[in-house]
Amino acid sequence: KLSPYRWVILVVLFNMSICGATVAMAMTAQSQYIASAYGINSAYVNSCAIVFTATYIPMSFLTAWMYTHMRISTVLRAGAITICVGSWIRNICTLTSTFWPVIVGTTILSCPGPIILSAVTPVCNKWFGDKERSTATAILGLPSPLGGICGLVMGGVFFLGVSYTTPLETVASLERMIWWQNWYITGSTILLCLVIRDHPKIPPSAVALQNAPVKKLDKMIFEALKNKNYVIITLEYGIFYGVYLSLGALLSPIFEPYGYSNT
Repeated sequence: KLSPYRWVILVVLFNMSICGATVAMAMTAQSQYIASAYGINSAYVNSCAIVFTATYIPMSFLTAWMYTHMRISTVLRAGAITICVGSWIRNICTLTSTFWPVIVGTTILSCPGPIILSAVTPVCNKWFGDKERSTATAILGLPSPLGGICGLVMGGVFFLGVSYTTPLETVASLERMIWWQNWYITGSTILLCLVIRDHPKIPPSAVALQNAPVKKLDKMIFEALKNKNYVIITLEYGIFYGVYLSLGALLSPIFEPYGYSNT
């Protein structure tokens, strides 16, 4: 018997997955203007997108270890709370008038990315039957691209009509966007912490009864690197995601000479 609560779990996890991707892409199109307003190199602003890729690699192995040694709900709550803490650390920039709190907070916020995204398989296995599992997995694969689109749109909305010759306007728009992001992330974190469960009372299939084998972290890393197909897929995805982030950062320089604004 399938639990109706499975759709609540799916919606909450879907919503939490969008948060990181939204933050990652929200400043890319305006990076040169934000950098100019704070008097820093645009590479520092773009690092707030790149850091999501940089932290994903080491955190993926730690995430695998956590899911094999801890309860799904515990790992997800820890990840969501870390995202929330990182998001509010970014807000210190309103007190310091510097960009460094944004970089530090975004770095912390990016670390649990693999925790949220890697939850797709265990959650779908525990909550969905054989006929629905592939559909649920596909649905939970959508937040990353959707979150990226939302981030680009959000940047355009909050910086719409801003005069970039006035640094205070640019800074105020960024701070306002961060505030809105923080409240959304906070609400999503509270919702996940209240709603998430490890599994339904009645397993939906035989797959739900299977537990991942417990292995040491170094052994897991070695086995993953020995799998050529895994390495190839990882490189392909990394190249694709790198191009995706690069294009986001170059949107303004590419289109501005043709008379298009960054929004």
